[in-house]
Amino acid sequence: MQKLKISLEGNLSANVLYLPALRDSDQVLLLLSEIWGINQHILEIAEQYVNLGFHVLIPNVFFRQKETVCLDYDEQDTQTAYHLYQQLDLVQAATDLDQIMDQSLKMIGKTQIHILGFCMGGTLCYLLKNAQIKTRIAYYGSKIGQYLEQIQSIQQPTIIHLALNDHLIGLEEIDHLKKAVQGSKNIQTFCYDKVGHGFNCPYRANYNKVASELAYQTNLSFLKNFLGER
Repeated sequence: MQKLKISLEGNLSANVLYLPALRDSDQVLLLLSEIWGINQHILEIAEQYVNLGFHVLIPNVFFRQKETVCLDYDEQDTQTAYHLYQQLDLVQAATDLDQIMDQSLKMIGKTQIHILGFCMGGTLCYLLKNAQIKTRIAYYGSKIGQYLEQIQSIQQPTIIHLALNDHLIGLEEIDHLKKAVQGSKNIQTFCYDKVGHGFNCPYRANYNKVASELAYQTNLSFLKNFLGER
């Protein structure tokens, strides 16, 4: 694991963790975390995709507020996470991430990137505009109604994983999304019955092993189709 220091406009800098692929590959994955930052759960996901042949980049989305964010799921850390999230401008964060992608790809000598985001990171998946993005995978990214227009305008092949018992994303909102992207060649939605927000995370109360594995297998098939490799 390496740490890249990315220089951005406005005399800012952001730290990005870089995990090189375990085999020769030109495929890069940008992994966007939940509000708890780059914690054990996110690092375990990174290992999964490194083993598949991806170079993985993990930016600290909160770099404008705090240099490093690695929080647990207990009450105190969750309060800290929500405070950071409430102070975050998602549109600005997406603009920052587009710049971070450009600089990171130059540093590691790659030219295309795939996006995988969870919770807050799933929402950011909708907003990124970098021309080098090849595919997107969003897990239970909220604010669907607010960003429906941006979701509909996505041009890259995209998967959106949604829980049907999600306290942050209501069934009406999910229905609006499914109707909006019906017939789209770019966007697929996958809904999981009787599971809640955060179902992919084994450290959260809503973890559902069956749904998590089903979503992962869907991702493998999706990426294999578009990358020609697994």
